[in-house]
Amino acid sequence: MAISQTLRVIYLKIKNLSSFSSTIIIFRTKPSRPFSDRQMFNIKSRLKMKGSFMQKNENKVSAQINLIKLAPNTTFDFELDQSTDWVLEILKEMNENATEKKPEAYLAETSLVIFGEIEKKNKPDMGEFLLVKGHIEADYVTECVRTLKPMKIQLNVPFKICFVDETLATTELFANIDETWVENDTYEIYFYTKRTIDFQEMIHEQIFLNYNQYPVLDADAKLLGVDWRSPTKS
Repeated sequence: MAISQTLRVIYLKIKNLSSFSSTIIIFRTKPSRPFSDRQMFNIKSRLKMKGSFMQKNENKVSAQINLIKLAPNTTFDFELDQSTDWVLEILKEMNENATEKKPEAYLAETSLVIFGEIEKKNKPDMGEFLLVKGHIEADYVTECVRTLKPMKIQLNVPFKICFVDETLATTELFANIDETWVENDTYEIYFYTKRTIDFQEMIHEQIFLNYNQYPVLDADAKLLGVDWRSPTKS
């Protein structure tokens, strides 16, 4: 393999996975630049693969997750983008404030990626619960509130969520709190109903809690539709 630049090599060796050994070598062209969250997620996902390939759609997550179908104490990695229907609908909504074109017309220049891991756990005081750690990365188009011109904005939202049964919402353990300490970390609390996780709703809320509602392309630009002339003295 010919390499024209000085490369930093990270050597990751896996032993005894499904009775075989494999070596993963990652090359980086800029030694000073750290791996992004998404790159680190991809590296960890490859380290967890069992066998020589992953099953098709193994890392996809439905809009709603049935807890019954998840094995307990097993980490499941996921990565989603706008090729998933419900993710595409959220991306369209993110583009709705750019009125120069229809939201669908911006899809070629915008993106939404959601990646992370989930794990079902069980504790006597919490019952069955789901831990979700991940990141949301997006490029979307909106409109400057001053000039009304379209502009692109990047969104990067880390999230740590603990889904617990809604029957616990009024208990002393979870009443009137938004976060909980579990598995040596702090998680934001969401509730599920009838062992069904509304994953899409959680992602939608995380995005729009961090959505720029007052984007400004040029802070010095005059507001359109505002008369900046001095008022006439009587």
